[in-house]
Amino acid sequence: MKVIGVLGSPRGKASQTARLARALDAGLCEAGAETEWIDVCSLRVEYCRACDACHSGGRCVHHDDFEPLREKLLLADGIVLSSPDYFGSVTAQIKAAIDRLSAVIHCQLFRHKYACTVATAGGPSGSEVTAYLGEVLLNMGAYVVGGVAASMSGGPAAMEEAERTARALGREMASAMATRRVYPDQQERHRRTADYFRALVERYRNRWPHEAAFWATVVAAASGPARPAAGAESVRSGKG
Repeated sequence: MKVIGVLGSPRGKASQTARLARALDAGLCEAGAETEWIDVCSLRVEYCRACDACHSGGRCVHHDDFEPLREKLLLADGIVLSSPDYFGSVTAQIKAAIDRLSAVIHCQLFRHKYACTVATAGGPSGSEVTAYLGEVLLNMGAYVVGGVAASMSGGPAAMEEAERTARALGREMASAMATRRVYPDQQERHRRTADYFRALVERYRNRWPHEAAFWATVVAAASGPARPAAGAESVRSGKG
């Protein structure tokens, strides 16, 4: 079980976000996952130009550090996105990377992956950030096991409590991956999202031939999102 974590704080390993991510990492590793963390702020990631090159030909026009990151995310079983709260949202660095994942959402390329989110905030809550990152991952097809946020305004005790929560979340995410857990409400959301993007790509098939060919292959092979294996563990929802 390979998990790729993306650190979105410009302060790198010295950040409180990285500290909370390390607690999550401890839980993942305790439960048998293999992890790799990537500091997106140390990468050169150009802004998306909305040029449609990824949709039409499957290749981005930029030649920077993003493609290796994208490939690692696509090969992973699990994904963790983390960011401090900057005015109620994520940092510019991780947002630039998210914006470059347009083809991932069009083709639902995170299907069958498991994910969680991490955030820290100087104010009373980082829940806006975990909610946003969770929506991004859910819309790309991943099962969102949960999110953890810590408020620095709560002092050391609040961070320590958040670290305990993060460690438990890491173990929970590893368990979900190991058992191929299914979240029925998220699965239904995935089905609707996939139907939407399949129809959108079909509408613009002459403009986006690469994605049209992808969806044609999916439809021919499975006629939509794959059903869970018989006997797979099922819970009502893991998002939060």
